[in-house]
Amino acid sequence: NVNVIMRESLGTKALMLGYILPFFVLIISLMVFILSGINEGLSGILSLGMLFPYYLALYLGKNKIKRDFKFNLEKI
Repeated sequence: NVNVIMRESLGTKALMLGYILPFFVLIISLMVFILSGINEGLSGILSLGMLFPYYLALYLGKNKIKRDFKFNLEKI
């Protein structure tokens, strides 16, 4: 059996990049669209659309991110 080990700080970074930052992009863009007078339904759709550039940027920067994430295997 083998354990996969990763530094704890990398787990936090993965959580930030994958869940927390997109959540803030979604919420902030939704607030901006609604406060600018756009219909709530359209604001929701546009906010979801704001995630496309975020994840595209994440994908385009995958090589830089990949260098940061190192995993070690430990035999049990």
